[in-house]
Amino acid sequence: MIPTRQPIPGVGDLLAHLRSFCLPWRALTIAIDGRNGAGKTSVARYLAWQLGMPVLETDLWLSSTSPVTHRIEEIREVMRARHHRDRPVIIEGVMMLRTLELLGVQPDYLIFVTNEALEADPEEDDEDRGAPQCLSEEVDAYLRERQPARRADFHVTWREPEVRVGRLEATADIETS
Repeated sequence: MIPTRQPIPGVGDLLAHLRSFCLPWRALTIAIDGRNGAGKTSVARYLAWQLGMPVLETDLWLSSTSPVTHRIEEIREVMRARHHRDRPVIIEGVMMLRTLELLGVQPDYLIFVTNEALEADPEEDDEDRGAPQCLSEEVDAYLRERQPARRADFHVTWREPEVRVGRLEATADIETS
């Protein structure tokens, strides 16, 4: 048997809470929000794998990054199909609360992902990642106005490991609001 390793240390509490929240299956929307590059997709894919439900990565439905614009009707169609069968869905992406508002959907559960490296010096990170300045400014404005971190049911914070031995590692803290 291949040993398994949790890619997100501490996520066990979040998984246990989501399992009790989602079961029995019913139409729920679990939303994951945060800054671009924070690790939302990694968290979403891990939860989807562990919970046995699909994840909608809204980056796949982008029609423009300046301003951030999604193909809302296509996302709505996928969400409706899942909810019509009384099944939960995980949806993730930048400016998630705005996207859900355009879909006419309220999140039943909101997870906010932070990456300490991005929060330390956002200007430096934009240069490193090559993120378009307009995207960073739009996301910053969204975070100030909508304050998804304050509204979140759970927070996941990625931290740089104290010691690296031969490979890249990530750690995370999970906070229940």
